[in-house]
Amino acid sequence: MSHLLTYVNEAVAIREKSPDDLWELAQARERLGETLLKAGSAAAPDLSKNAAHDLETQLGADHPQTLRAKVALSRVRASPHQPWGASLHLKISIDVVFWSVIR
Repeated sequence: MSHLLTYVNEAVAIREKSPDDLWELAQARERLGETLLKAGSAAAPDLSKNAAHDLETQLGADHPQTLRAKVALSRVRASPHQPWGASLHLKISIDVVFWSVIR
């Protein structure tokens, strides 16, 4: 896991040096949030929330990368370290799928 975390951190650092494609930076940060969640890092919620917001702003609410970020954010919120648990994860996942289907 530490090698993966290193690689994803490097990807974010590279994207931060080239801010022309803000959605790519947000995407890299979203992947870092997923990796941090798997590593049990307390930094995962804030990073994932900001990345999901940035992707929605840059790409729109229905874009596949935005939807992935929202599902990842729901996983962060549903992690065992959070008080609201798995039921919120399921609800958010269902909501994301539902809204992507009806639009």
